[in-house]
Amino acid sequence: GELLVPEEIVSKPILRDMELGIGYVSDDAYKFGRYTGMQEKGPFIIGDLNGRYFAEDGLFYSVRGTNLGLDSRYLLLEVGSQGSYKLFFEYDQTPNYKDNTVSSPFIGIGGDSLTLPSGFDIDDMDLNSFALETQRKRAKVGAMFIPAERWQFDVDFSHENKQGTDATSGAIANTTGSSPGMIGNLTFAALPEPIDQDTDEVNATLSYVGNDGQVDLKYHMSIFNNNYNGLTWQDPFNTAAYGGMSLAPDNEFHQLSLTGGYTLPHNTRLTGLFSMGRMTQNDSYLPYTVNTSASPSPLPQSSLDGEVWLTNAQLKVASRPVSRLRLNAELRYTERDNQTTAATYDYVLLDSDSFTNSATNRPISYKNTRLNLDANYRFNAISTLRGGYKYNEMKRSY
Repeated sequence: GELLVPEEIVSKPILRDMELGIGYVSDDAYKFGRYTGMQEKGPFIIGDLNGRYFAEDGLFYSVRGTNLGLDSRYLLLEVGSQGSYKLFFEYDQTPNYKDNTVSSPFIGIGGDSLTLPSGFDIDDMDLNSFALETQRKRAKVGAMFIPAERWQFDVDFSHENKQGTDATSGAIANTTGSSPGMIGNLTFAALPEPIDQDTDEVNATLSYVGNDGQVDLKYHMSIFNNNYNGLTWQDPFNTAAYGGMSLAPDNEFHQLSLTGGYTLPHNTRLTGLFSMGRMTQNDSYLPYTVNTSASPSPLPQSSLDGEVWLTNAQLKVASRPVSRLRLNAELRYTERDNQTTAATYDYVLLDSDSFTNSATNRPISYKNTRLNLDANYRFNAISTLRGGYKYNEMKRSY
């Protein structure tokens, strides 16, 4: 029989699930709420929903949200027309509460310059309490279109920001004593690292699905920006000395890829992949050292001028011409072409003015070719004959 649905019901929203209330955490438990946001004693809002709307002409809306009252909230909104297009907005937030029992003598926690209070004494020091925690917040918008039969176009853009304080450490080759700069005079400090990072991503895919074959053309972009280039700190063991280190540098990645598959006669399937990507890193260099008594030569260039091209290709054939025989052939090619400029740099070991050396960066490249052939013939339920051939060639440059 045919199920008839009244028009007034079809054209109204259908709210499948909604939850709203108050929850309570009985005790402070930082690890318990590490990724959820329920780390502190007290009440919190419970908010979850899942709703949708369908119309006779194919128009639809949908909304889905989880943990809306917590720091681990997620929200997805969609609108579109079935078989025609879809638009969406997505928001995702992820906390990482590592430890709230840490302390440090440094002033300026959360920034890129850590100093010690006036008159600091390592044997009688005041400590500042803080928490090791970060928050990731990501917003994403996208769309899907079906311009013609068998064709589909997907595109999305996302922006993610990560903020907070993490833990790192640094060392200084102290120049005081009878053996300046030697291992026995190294001083180490646990450091609160400031986190403020942005990542932007774009994905665009054009797809075709036929009766015998499919093909996808995809573009991917990722841009990373660190709002803190470096971190400096005052040596707790020798307040006249300072150390410095660089933090994760800004970088970009772009990739264009083509994948596809085709069904051949005799139960044979052909699949292929080709992709080419380009990675760059051109963040400005920090000075050789924050130690003003060191006298290295000038930097040979203002940045790394890093550039790497990545190429991947794969062709695979899987066949079963008869029920007892399976054949597979696969050819892979991988290339890493490092076009980063090679230069000779002075460096000061651990901010010590006693160790001035030079070194040259080595942009290493390689080409890798692999071939795999194998066959499997089954005589009966307990007897099988297998054979194969493998070839692997690696060529390295520099």
